[in-house]
Amino acid sequence: MPQACLVFFLTVIILSVQDIYDQSITYPLLFPALLMHILSSSFNWSYFFLYLLVSLINILNHEAWLGNGDIDIAYLGFCYFGIPAMMSGLLIASSTAMIWSLLINQKRIAFVPFLTLGYLCQLF
Repeated sequence: MPQACLVFFLTVIILSVQDIYDQSITYPLLFPALLMHILSSSFNWSYFFLYLLVSLINILNHEAWLGNGDIDIAYLGFCYFGIPAMMSGLLIASSTAMIWSLLINQKRIAFVPFLTLGYLCQLF
């Protein structure tokens, strides 16, 4: 596993625990993973601007459906794994989150742990 992916997984595991307890994430913890990606040779400005646009739209909608931390983690997953792995990771995350939400009968749940699970499934 490349060093950048290891930093990404350590970051999302820590943020998953925080999201479970606080329903929020600490953005400074995202900076090492984001910085490693920006400094990499695979950095793409158009994807970064798309991420910023999606984040802005989400803020303007008052994070009605998805928190900005979830968008940040999804973007970083896309950066480290690419579109096919991100899409299947999101499918796994969304499916398991929906089942969990139905089981515990809550509408608002921490989604970062499910994103982490979806991306971890991409390794195996």
